[in-house]
Amino acid sequence: TDVTGERQHGYCKRVHSRDSVQPQVYCIISKLGCFALYGRLLSKLEELYSVSDAAVKGFLTGCISHNIPAPGSQVTVSHLNHRTGQFEEVVIERPMDGQRLEHVQLGGLLQILQIEQVIQLFASVLLERRILISSSHHHLSRLSGCVSSIATLTYPLQWECIFIPMLPRQMIHAVLAPTPFLIGALAEDLREVERDLAQEEEPMLHLNLDTGQFISCYGDEETLLPPKSREMLRRALGEAVFDLGVDEERDNRAISEVFLLFMYKILGHYKNHLVSVGRRPSV
Repeated sequence: TDVTGERQHGYCKRVHSRDSVQPQVYCIISKLGCFALYGRLLSKLEELYSVSDAAVKGFLTGCISHNIPAPGSQVTVSHLNHRTGQFEEVVIERPMDGQRLEHVQLGGLLQILQIEQVIQLFASVLLERRILISSSHHHLSRLSGCVSSIATLTYPLQWECIFIPMLPRQMIHAVLAPTPFLIGALAEDLREVERDLAQEEEPMLHLNLDTGQFISCYGDEETLLPPKSREMLRRALGEAVFDLGVDEERDNRAISEVFLLFMYKILGHYKNHLVSVGRRPSV
């Protein structure tokens, strides 16, 4: 995330090397946040890597020749199958509602945390506070997914501050920044700045996913939302929780729609409070 709020997304896939013990990593950097599209592409690269470097290069050449598909559409990449000697097609789709439901684990978030904790996270995102989510390296994928999920809770509003779903160890001191951020970090890496975090005067909401407990907070999280609005959201989430666990995609959509409806109810009538000024006001 740069100073203007523009983001560059990194999509990575580790593959086992054919010639050495050390694995290799494919990484795609893009300004487009579309995990499903790039995830499909990286999975195909992993498959072709087991064949040959030429197969990988041929597929990437085919991808580059196409424009990125519009939301809800797809692109078909044709490449040479070096095993059969024939061309084959790979269909890569871009979801219609990717910004809200891409790489999220909203159902999993509510299975880890209590409803009240999720509401506190939601309110903290609305107020653009410093939010740190940590977990052990055993739950790396869950950590990244949960941080991405938290960022989507205020949709259609978008988190414009620092956003790093998985903070590299070399950048761990970024959690000491005084500016608003939403960062996911490994608990093992945070030990390096543990003393600095304890001495900080600037408050921060720090959640440990492994224990489901807040390590630090601002202290006013329970009062950030108006009581009636808070209770309405709590009831809606409580009803949604009963049906969790059937299907991940369905869970994500159901929880997302609870927050989307809430945002609509508090923001949907904003035009009623805008006053049109026919001429510039006098000084």
